[in-house]
Amino acid sequence: MDNAKRIEWLDSLKGLAIIFVVLGHALLGFVEIDFFDENIIILKTIQIWIYKWHMPLFLSLSGTAFYLSNFNRRQDSINYRKILKQVLNLFIIYFIFQISLCTLKYVFNIFVSNQMTISNLIINIFYPDTLMWYLWVLIVYYILFMFVLMMNIDDKYIFLFTIGLSIIIGIFYSNINARICLKNLLNYMSFFYFGIYFIKSNKFKKNINIIVAITIFIILSISYIFSIDFKSFNNVLDILYAYSIIIILYKCFSNYQILNKKNILSKLGKGSLVIYLFHTYFVTIIKNIVIFMEIKNVIPVVCIATILPLILTYCIYQLSGKLKVLNVLLHPIKYIDTYYYKIRSSDINE
Repeated sequence: MDNAKRIEWLDSLKGLAIIFVVLGHALLGFVEIDFFDENIIILKTIQIWIYKWHMPLFLSLSGTAFYLSNFNRRQDSINYRKILKQVLNLFIIYFIFQISLCTLKYVFNIFVSNQMTISNLIINIFYPDTLMWYLWVLIVYYILFMFVLMMNIDDKYIFLFTIGLSIIIGIFYSNINARICLKNLLNYMSFFYFGIYFIKSNKFKKNINIIVAITIFIILSISYIFSIDFKSFNNVLDILYAYSIIIILYKCFSNYQILNKKNILSKLGKGSLVIYLFHTYFVTIIKNIVIFMEIKNVIPVVCIATILPLILTYCIYQLSGKLKVLNVLLHPIKYIDTYYYKIRSSDINE
């Protein structure tokens, strides 16, 4: 989203989402190896809870930002050229960071939980099973929903279709032998479109009942605390649970004026993509230092493994506006445009 058109409540909600993304990955690193013996059950419960809703929320916010950035309400038109530029920008960033991540995982195999082979490295570049699935999915969504919005299909039908797809994938999720990018592409499609639909339809926004969402959230939270098993309906309820949290947060953040002003969440939200791209390196380094030194103080370790990557990656975001190398890395399309403009100008002058 352009800086001139930024919406503070949306940035604030992105900031909250990215905090839980980093916290979720920090917890996952220790949960996977059962590092904190006595506290592992509590940590695993928190980690599973975060994973039920943090990426659905992040995808919903991506859908909202996509619509606000590319759709002109007054002229009722979509900026297709801008979308294609965003897709190219994401595509370049994805390849740079996916190749870097996979290569580092291969080189430092002994320090990572999911070890990488040469063949898996090559497959991962085009068909990711790593953290970078998010960018891969985002690229597909941008192209897909650009055409969907062009077709002027009734929003309700699109939303119901994507919800149905999420439910079907939710039911069969554990039995689908597919890489994480494909699973999440299908599973999170409704959340991305929810972000579009929420901001696009004023009627839809008004009809969302936050009391119902809070009730669902409380009931399902209690069921998770007491480990109530709904068997084949578990994944469907997970989707419903994610929506209850997303709706509560959307309604609260979009309605309170205090979140329309600059705050720490808003600042983190503006740098959320940069934080997402870089945080895993710092989380992994901290995890391995903690394991090597056998530090078992769970609360300080989890706090450091979450807060320090947030601070360091936010500093990278701030530096990206000042250092050309970082700027090129994170905004490659700007330099492609500049280079193309210079070539055209020189051709015209000649």
